[in-house]
Amino acid sequence: MQVGCLGDIVFQVSDDVIKTFQKFEHSGSARLNTHNLQGRRGVVEYAGADPETVSLSFRLSRYLGVDPYFDLHRVENYCREGVALRLMIGTYQVGDRWLIKSFKYTGERFDGRGDLIDATVSVSLLGYDRRL
Repeated sequence: MQVGCLGDIVFQVSDDVIKTFQKFEHSGSARLNTHNLQGRRGVVEYAGADPETVSLSFRLSRYLGVDPYFDLHRVENYCREGVALRLMIGTYQVGDRWLIKSFKYTGERFDGRGDLIDATVSVSLLGYDRRL
């Protein structure tokens, strides 16, 4: 069963594969300007919304039916090439499109040949407005 996706990276749970995200955090903020007035309280002006951000992490493990290198290379390429991605959580599309602003992965287990068995990947996404 698919529980979400980030571009072509599908988060799913089945008899053969377990790849789910954790620590999902979505935030946004307003851009405000304060105009100082002589002898009076400053006036706040709404200047628009800053791009929203999302951060999440997910585990890639050969023990759970996933090839860690395959998805790690996808994340790296998406970030380096500036690919705008769709983010789905269940059946809900979060925002419009997202760019991977940064990523970090921690190799946790390696086999006898030095190949990665387990990794935890953390990504930070920045909202992307294609209308510009």
